[in-house]
Amino acid sequence: MEVLALGSVVILKGNAKKVMVVSRAIGIKVNTEDEVKQFDYAGCQYPEGVTSQELIFFNTEDIGKVIFQGYKDEINEVLEESIKEWIESR
Repeated sequence: MEVLALGSVVILKGNAKKVMVVSRAIGIKVNTEDEVKQFDYAGCQYPEGVTSQELIFFNTEDIGKVIFQGYKDEINEVLEESIKEWIESR
């Protein structure tokens, strides 16, 4: 399984708008529920960027197409291993 780097741009299934990855491996309370939901990624609309406090939360299976791969280096590779373990443990 490949983990997308920050800055990657994707199109989600059933959508035409591009989304840029701004966060990975997130647990968040949604709709004031006590339950914490886990998502592989959070993104913002591209090219607009973060224009409000709304982020788009999605998982790997929601991605229809990867348009652009973000920057990766050695530090990112170490973090990617932890993210892969987190995703696989869900």
